[in-house]
Amino acid sequence: MPNNRDWHFVGQGAISSFCAVNVLPNHAVTVLTRRSSVSEKTFIDLQGQQIRLPLPRRLRNDETINNLVVAVKAYDIVNAIADVIGSLADDANVVLCHNGMGTIPDVLELLQVKPNCNVYFCTTSSGVNHQGNNIILAAIGQSQWQSIVTHSPHSALNINDFKSLFLVAEQAEELPTILWQKLIINCAINPLTAINRVTNGELAAQTFQQQLNTIVEEVINVARFDGVDFDLNTMIDLVNSVIKSTAKNYSSMYQDLTNNRKTEIDFINGYVCKLANQYKIDVPVNQALVRQIQKLGG
Repeated sequence: MPNNRDWHFVGQGAISSFCAVNVLPNHAVTVLTRRSSVSEKTFIDLQGQQIRLPLPRRLRNDETINNLVVAVKAYDIVNAIADVIGSLADDANVVLCHNGMGTIPDVLELLQVKPNCNVYFCTTSSGVNHQGNNIILAAIGQSQWQSIVTHSPHSALNINDFKSLFLVAEQAEELPTILWQKLIINCAINPLTAINRVTNGELAAQTFQQQLNTIVEEVINVARFDGVDFDLNTMIDLVNSVIKSTAKNYSSMYQDLTNNRKTEIDFINGYVCKLANQYKIDVPVNQALVRQIQKLGG
């Protein structure tokens, strides 16, 4: 059984709300916000059941955070932790969950002032859509987690904690491998759905296959130079499997563009392009996708 933990969540994002609802029946839940005005949101599960989410509030000066889930956009990760770092317990657990790569070194540098914290990363393929004041669960997917640093084993999270948060979760052996694997999926699905205004499932059409294959091939080439090796056909099959299993989902990048929000393109395809430039590798399709998303306002 999961430990009797108290959980703090940053903001009312889709995945943050999904995790908060999952632990709400058995744990104390606090949703934090920096905003002066907040709105009540409703979570709608796969059966259509409506669950009222805790109203977010500002962090109190005398508050202690023992377990923190930071499931915000990649570009907000560091600022979100910086806002609450003074309230983190010495042996706090900090769980990062976002699309893209490139944030972990900055987080670890920031948390040097809290040298006993445990830090984790979790990727999830669960589909959760944010529509107005409703947060709608479209599909429960697999989640993979791994410890980045464990400084306080006595307070560390375990597999039951992650199953409590994400419902379906497994501990991964190699963090770089799961991060690159998720990046490949995001690089292929996110920009194409956003640019073409389609659901994930519509990418299964033959018209997208060559572009998908080329995106995957370019990312794999960069990952290889970064020390992680993938088989091209295996990764293409994985991307197509995710497209099929999340067919009704709207990707986060699609949702961001639709709602005039900043996208995570700099941490997804943009991250690949940044590394490709360092390694002197050509990634023209990924570069073109970055330019297209930026042109659309993302």
